[in-house]
Amino acid sequence: MTSTERLFLQQLLKGNPAAIKKLMDTHSTKVYNTAYSYVKNHEDAEEVTQDVFIAVLKGASSFRHQSSISTWVYRVTINKSLDFLKYRDRKKRKGNVVSIYSPETGEVRIDMPSGSNPEQEMLQADKQKLILAAIDRLPENQKTATILVRIEGLSQKEAAEAMQTTVKSVESLLQRAKKNLKTILSDIYEELK
Repeated sequence: MTSTERLFLQQLLKGNPAAIKKLMDTHSTKVYNTAYSYVKNHEDAEEVTQDVFIAVLKGASSFRHQSSISTWVYRVTINKSLDFLKYRDRKKRKGNVVSIYSPETGEVRIDMPSGSNPEQEMLQADKQKLILAAIDRLPENQKTATILVRIEGLSQKEAAEAMQTTVKSVESLLQRAKKNLKTILSDIYEELK
């Protein structure tokens, strides 16, 4: 943690409105997008986002300074998202599903090369849907590692901190996810035949 982050955290602890605004301005989009990738619903993602910032503000005094504030906020976001899914699953008895759609447009947030050929664009969109369907089927920890590293663009070290695990563990999760995605995608392909 940098000295700037320490000063910022002190301002948060004092309840400084400017520090709270900066925290929200800096992290709200990432928190919302990460939550949305778990809960797959705009209203639920907003609820999780609010829960995250409440937890961060309440928990600022217990922050252990072992990672950056950003990593800590990611960890809280993951935990709150998973808590929400557990609550929703108990309430509705539905499975955990992850989505990678933009909350503003509903479009897929994975940037794929786009050509000027409409047929190619349609094929790309179909590929994206298949990949997302495959990611939805991954075990929770592999899904989390894949979302953080491949979708959100975190480094493996940042993902490890957010997941409270080691870099080696994240590497292993990503390798298993890659292997599982190959199997899942071949199963999806067979289903489509």
